[in-house]
Amino acid sequence: MFGKFEFNQTIHEMSEKLTAEKGTLACTVNKLNVRGGSPSTSAPIVGSLKKGETAPYIGYTEGSSVNGNAKWYKGTDNQYYWSGGVKAKRQPVTVPSSDTSEGLSAAVGSGCPNKKDDVTKVQKLLKAKGVDVGVDGLFGPNTRQAIINFQRGALGFRTGDGRVDVGGTTWKGLNDASVKYTKPADNGPSDDFNTKWKDVTIQGSVYPDSPIVTNKRISFNSEIKNEYLPAMEKALAGSSKGMKLLCTIMAFHEGFKKGSRSYRTNNPGNIGNTDAGSNVAIKTLEDGIRRQRDYINRICEGKNSAYPMGKKKVIKPYYSPEIAANPQYGLPAYLPGYEFIFTGQLDQFVKIYATGARAGNSYLSTILSYLIANGMNVNAQSKIQDIVK
Repeated sequence: MFGKFEFNQTIHEMSEKLTAEKGTLACTVNKLNVRGGSPSTSAPIVGSLKKGETAPYIGYTEGSSVNGNAKWYKGTDNQYYWSGGVKAKRQPVTVPSSDTSEGLSAAVGSGCPNKKDDVTKVQKLLKAKGVDVGVDGLFGPNTRQAIINFQRGALGFRTGDGRVDVGGTTWKGLNDASVKYTKPADNGPSDDFNTKWKDVTIQGSVYPDSPIVTNKRISFNSEIKNEYLPAMEKALAGSSKGMKLLCTIMAFHEGFKKGSRSYRTNNPGNIGNTDAGSNVAIKTLEDGIRRQRDYINRICEGKNSAYPMGKKKVIKPYYSPEIAANPQYGLPAYLPGYEFIFTGQLDQFVKIYATGARAGNSYLSTILSYLIANGMNVNAQSKIQDIVK
C-alpha cells in the first residue's frame, strides 16, 4: 500500500546479507515492477521492466516471498528486482572504452531530465559512431541535431525526434556494434528549434511535437527516498493515495535534491519559485509538502484564479530567460501559448503549473507513468479533482 515507507531499518538489515555479484538482469515477464529502497512488495514502485528489457545488478538478497520465491536482485541505484521475473547473467557488465555501459539513469532529449552524466554518455556513443558532436555533458540544439542525424543515418527514422530513452531503440542502436552510421545528406526537415513556437498559440492543451508516454522508468534519488517520503507521510497523514502520489511525483520532477532551489527552500513543488528567479522559502519540509497539498486543493475547489475552473484559460507565448541560459534543458527558449477551457484535466494542469511543460510532454508523461505504476487508472484527460479525492 502506498504511503508506508518505514523501510530504513529493513534496508540496513538486508544490506548486511547482500551477496555481491555483478551482472545483467533480463526481464522474462510481460511487466515487472521495480521496488525502491528494499526487497519488498510493500516498498514503493519506482519503475518497471518490460519483457526483454535489461538492467544491471550488484548482488542478491532475501526479501518478500512471492509464490514461494524470496530471492531479490539489487540494482545499481538501490532498486530491487524480484528474481521470479528476471533471468540473471552472472558476469560483469561489459565496459566499452567510452565508459557508457552503465546505461542511462533518465532520458536525454527535449523536455527530458538531461543529467550531465547521461548526456555525456550519449555524446560519447554518438561520437564513437562517427556523428559530429561535442562532448560537454550539456544538451542543446547541437546534441539534439546529432541524435536526429544518428536516428536518420543509422536507424532509418524519417525525421527523428532527437531523444534517447532508457532502453529505447536509439539507445540500443548506439550500443549495438552492428549498427553503422552514414551521415544524412541534410539535417532533415528544419524545425527552427528555438523559434518554431515564437508567438504561436496552440488551441487546446496538447503539445504536438513529442509523444505522451505512460511507461517511463522512474528512479527516485536519495533525497526523495530518505527525506521527502518520510516527511510526506507525516505532512499528508489522512490524505488520499492520489494526493500523496501526485505530490511525490511532482516533487521528483521539480528536481528535489541537494543543491536545487526546491531543496534549499523546503519548497518541493517550487510553488512561487518563478522562472525569473524569485524564491519562496518555507520553514520546514513538512510545511512545504502541506503547501503542495493546499495548492492542489484550492485548484480543485476553484479558488485559484490561475486555474479558472470551467472557464477559458489563455497562456500567452513566452520567452524564457532561464531556458535560454540552460541549453541542457533541451527546450526551445520561445514557448508556445495555449487556449483551452480549464476543467482540471491533468494535461491542462501541467501546462499552467510548469513553464517547461509548455514545450513538451515530459512532465505529463512522468506523472502519468508514476500514477499508473502505482495502480491508478489515469490518462492525460483525467481530472486532478478525481485523482486526489
